[in-house]
Amino acid sequence: DPAAVEAAFNAWLADVLTQANVQGGCDPVVTNDAATQTIPALCTGGTVPVTWTVTDLCEAPTFDAPFNLTPPPALTITEPTDLTVDACDFADQAAVDAA
Repeated sequence: DPAAVEAAFNAWLADVLTQANVQGGCDPVVTNDAATQTIPALCTGGTVPVTWTVTDLCEAPTFDAPFNLTPPPALTITEPTDLTVDACDFADQAAVDAA
């Protein structure tokens, strides 16, 4: 469900901000470029790198954090074997229907 992927991405953004544990400086402001990134598609997966910038009066360090979405395994199907029968092997239509 693409909405679930977007929700996971947004939750991840909040988690990264918490993990970054920005402290010190002079009134630091944290921004990221997530709005300019494309969230990976559900069926193909992928990685989106998000760059974070922490700006205060004296510094503006950055860090990158990738959001990785693993694609689902490929769908596999085993085709059933075709069946060919000889009409003469059946006594009537009812026998064919029952087969």
